[in-house]
Amino acid sequence: MYEERHGYAIMQFIEQATNGRLILGAGSLYGALNSLEKKGWIKITDISDKRRKKFLITEQGKEIAKQECMRIKDLSMFAEKIIGGK
Repeated sequence: MYEERHGYAIMQFIEQATNGRLILGAGSLYGALNSLEKKGWIKITDISDKRRKKFLITEQGKEIAKQECMRIKDLSMFAEKIIGGK
């Protein structure tokens, strides 16, 4: 899943991977990509076509993503306890 993609391919991937539950507009996506790049969580890997920059997650970005997954799992477990689940 960690393969380089250009912005439009990222939009398509997210929509497909979430079965259409998450659809990003271009403004939201490119704003997020700029922010992630500034933080060092992704990097531009190909700028041969200025209209289609390719991005790839960095090692730091992978670590942040893992931490965020753990945070979300913890929140989900907490929510289950509140509603009387597991």
